[in-house]
Amino acid sequence: MKNKTEIEPIKAKIELLKAKQAAEFIAFKEQLQVTYMSLKPLNLIKSTLAEVTSSPDIRNHLIQGVVGIAGGYLSKKLLIGASSNWFKQIAGTLVQFFITKKIVQKEEEILGETELE
Repeated sequence: MKNKTEIEPIKAKIELLKAKQAAEFIAFKEQLQVTYMSLKPLNLIKSTLAEVTSSPDIRNHLIQGVVGIAGGYLSKKLLIGASSNWFKQIAGTLVQFFITKKIVQKEEEILGETELE
């Protein structure tokens, strides 16, 4: 049988390892909670929106798209109105598409010129 002096360092090492394991388990649980919270759909949407709004390039393209779509929609409503004729509806959609495209192109030209200055 080993004497007491040989067993004490081993017991101390075991206790140290148990304490380290408990601390690592607590840290693991905390990290698991953080990961769980970050993967919730609402938090994913929030973080994505924060990234989008922090990037000026993406923000400019988003604004261009919104202005273009709004302009196309308004032009369709002004030119065609609320018609039940399917031909007018198709023509209105085509008008909306082309006006949206032109607005976005003009905005790109304007923004391109201001960025060069």
